[in-house]
Amino acid sequence: DMVGRIELLARNTNVEVESLSVGGINLNGNTKASGEWQNKILKVDEKGMIVATLDFQVFGKSGQVKNFLIQAENMDRLAMIKNVTMSKESGSVRGSEKIKTNGQLQFYVYLPPAKR
Repeated sequence: DMVGRIELLARNTNVEVESLSVGGINLNGNTKASGEWQNKILKVDEKGMIVATLDFQVFGKSGQVKNFLIQAENMDRLAMIKNVTMSKESGSVRGSEKIKTNGQLQFYVYLPPAKR
């Protein structure tokens, strides 16, 4: 759901998605992940909240990137933009500069007791 929303948002604001990555969830009951996966599995806190971080990299003109960030912040999900960095693409023709933007969106999801 989160990745699909970001892809749709990118399409609607005319930015190109370079990459998206999000942490995982355990699909098999309460079994433990092993190795490096232990750090990638999202954890439910004592109140039933999950904070899911989605890392993104998008590419577009400054106005398009600005629209993308504004709309991401105003989505119909509780989400917070974190750690945004922008860099101008070298060699661009003046007036058609594109900006590469890296950042994180943190989504807050509540799991009712029956789903924990």
